[in-house]
Amino acid sequence: MTTYYRNSGPQMMTATVSCDAGDVATGGGFMTDTGSIRDNFPIGPVAAPNGWQASTTADNPQNITAYVVCADITP
Repeated sequence: MTTYYRNSGPQMMTATVSCDAGDVATGGGFMTDTGSIRDNFPIGPVAAPNGWQASTTADNPQNITAYVVCADITP
């Protein structure tokens, strides 16, 4: 199994980042300079999430970045 890390880059209000096709998200999070966090959760199928999403209450350009840690579970 191989793990890797990816971020969404700064986005406005809601940031989403995905794993490579067929890989599973093992964790994630966010970084924001303004506002309060509204949501912070894995996305995709419950049994095998494949990304991360976070949103903030701030309405400023480029104010939130989402992060995901993924596992390549291909044998």
